[in-house]
Parts: sequence; C-alpha cells; structure tokens
Amino acid sequence: MNERLATATPVVLDKPRNFLLTFRAIRAVKRWTGKSILDPGHNPLAEADPEGIAAVVAALLLHEDPTINPDRAETLIDQAKGFRYVLDQVKAALGEYADRGQPSKESADPNPAAPLT
Repeated sequence: MNERLATATPVVLDKPRNFLLTFRAIRAVKRWTGKSILDPGHNPLAEADPEGIAAVVAALLLHEDPTINPDRAETLIDQAKGFRYVLDQVKAALGEYADRGQPSKESADPNPAAPLT
C-alpha cells in the first residue's frame, strides 16, 4: 500500500495535531458522507463540500481522538489559522487522493471552446 497512508501531517487547530490518513479514516469518511475518498469521482475538497471537508478533517484526526466527529471537526477548523491553511494541510495528508475529481493537466483541453454568447 502507498506509504503515504502512514505519514503524519502536522496541523495547528485548537492545538498542534497531526492529520493521518489511515484505513480507519477512509472508512469513516465513507460512513459519514456515504462517499469514498478512494472514488475518483468524489473529492470533497474539489466540490467545496463543507460537510465532506469536516468529515475528512475528523477522519484524519481519528488516530488522536477516537470520539471525534464532523461536528467537532467544524469547531476545530474554526479555531485554526485559517480555512485555506486547513485545506492545504488536508491536501498534504491525503496525498494522491487530494487531486481526485480535479481535471488533470494532461487531459485539460489546451484550446477550450469559446464561451457561448
């Protein structure tokens, strides 16, 4: 399995913590949102889905706090240095899974169609 699943990503929320992508975290996101972060068509970060983002943050903290849930994660996000900072740390923790659902640079059309007028 990808060694990224075992690498902690430091984050300062209410206090210094570490995001950690574990199999338990992957299962928790699926349980809380009904969608898997392993699904190439689902990316709560790309979809700007606040409930999904809170679920991912909670899941990445399960190794530190087995009782955490998305509601508690929302409070921690609000206590952080800033929302963009939290998203950047989540992306770092998710590694290759952070870009799921984003158009790849290779597949982007270099000559997009002109907007309809």
